[in-house]
Amino acid sequence: MSNDGAESVPKILIFTRTLGYRHDSIPIAASVLAEWGTETGLWESVHTEDTGEVISGSQIMAFRKWLQNGGHFASMEASHAATTALTTESFYGNLTGAFFSGHPEIQSATYQVSNPTHPAVSSLPPTWEHYDEIYQYHQDPRENNIILLLSAIQSSYSATATSGGVVSPIQLTPGGPPQPIAWFRDAGHQLAPDLIHNGRLFQTGLGHAKETWLYDTLFRDHIYGGIQWLLGLNVTNSAPGVTTGI
Repeated sequence: MSNDGAESVPKILIFTRTLGYRHDSIPIAASVLAEWGTETGLWESVHTEDTGEVISGSQIMAFRKWLQNGGHFASMEASHAATTALTTESFYGNLTGAFFSGHPEIQSATYQVSNPTHPAVSSLPPTWEHYDEIYQYHQDPRENNIILLLSAIQSSYSATATSGGVVSPIQLTPGGPPQPIAWFRDAGHQLAPDLIHNGRLFQTGLGHAKETWLYDTLFRDHIYGGIQWLLGLNVTNSAPGVTTGI
């Protein structure tokens, strides 16, 4: 995501390329994001899936340069790929906050809001019941200078059946701390010795069901507020309705 100045409309690149399991929420999510921009005039969007590897070689170098130059990055797990991509690139794990390790079966859980004045969660109640995949990570993202927005309360869901990898022990500790799910970070985080991210980060582990994008008002407000914060826009608390897929 880029914001070229007060007089220009911010531009969003929606990148949905996946090499593994592909959720049916992906095209819906891409369409909803584009529709919001068109309806409100707050941003312009371009959607691409490309072919071959997710990104490699010169594309990685261009991506690093873009981050250094202040590009804002939204990591959304609707594609099952945001924190599973580029696992050989340590800078990318530092960018998103953590690499994915696994998740239980999709189910309802109770989510706890942190930093309730942030636009991504300001519309949510202090605790929120939501049906989704509950991501676990190889490391605690708070080690990467992130600030929590949402956490899943461990006692509210079953973490015994996992897929996609080995769940790290810290997230399976009985009675342990809530599982980080969504977070943000302001500009200036060091991703590598030669790379500083001079833009913002918004990461959410939610959005795996297409119905969530179409009908869950609180979830849509979560995404809509996160994007507006990312782009430094004047934030409203309610996402527009959508016609995509209905």
